[in-house]
Amino acid sequence: MEGRLLVMAIVIFLMIIVLDASTLSGPEQVKSRTGEAVQITCKYHQFYRSYIKYWCKGYYWNHCTVMIRSDQPSQSNCNILISDDKDRGVFTITMRNTKEEDSGWYWCGIERVSRHVGFSVRLVFTEGHISKTTVSETSTGAVKMQTSPLITSRETSEPITSAPATTDLLTSVSFSGPANNATRIGGHIEVVVMRTWTVLRWVLFAGLCMTLLVFHQIMKL
Repeated sequence: MEGRLLVMAIVIFLMIIVLDASTLSGPEQVKSRTGEAVQITCKYHQFYRSYIKYWCKGYYWNHCTVMIRSDQPSQSNCNILISDDKDRGVFTITMRNTKEEDSGWYWCGIERVSRHVGFSVRLVFTEGHISKTTVSETSTGAVKMQTSPLITSRETSEPITSAPATTDLLTSVSFSGPANNATRIGGHIEVVVMRTWTVLRWVLFAGLCMTLLVFHQIMKL
């Protein structure tokens, strides 16, 4: 009986680690002209299909300002929209009439009873013509974009043609270089710390369970 409980505890522990690692993903950076509309698509695990999703602005995850929530889509700025496709496991943020001051760090967020789940996205809005955009992909999967006349794949570095957009949306851009990489590392520092603590606390929990089982076996001798 004790052996079965130990196996079940280990299986649950591994499932939690896998679930936490694949919870949320999206574009790393998005660049667009001012005045245009832009869409940010965030993918989430089906476990969170019934949870509240939101769009938050701010460099620090714990102190960002919620711009819109999926349970209150009509109580926000009319220039920011949110839609949640539960069947596909995707929620989309649309920002219209963008300005330069809208540039900055944002977060795709999922509300939970305990610790919320978030993924950071950097938005850059500039004046002038943008002739080519580049799709930025995360380590957990690509995010499909629809609106630039030319898209360059990061894996192949070969141009591919995308379908024309039905709206004036632009797409994600990936910036390279030490300065941008350093900025992104700073923006993700809290995410790394939280994920490390998530794994560590379950390791401690599994260790406690094993200690109790060993103690129980010793007491039976």
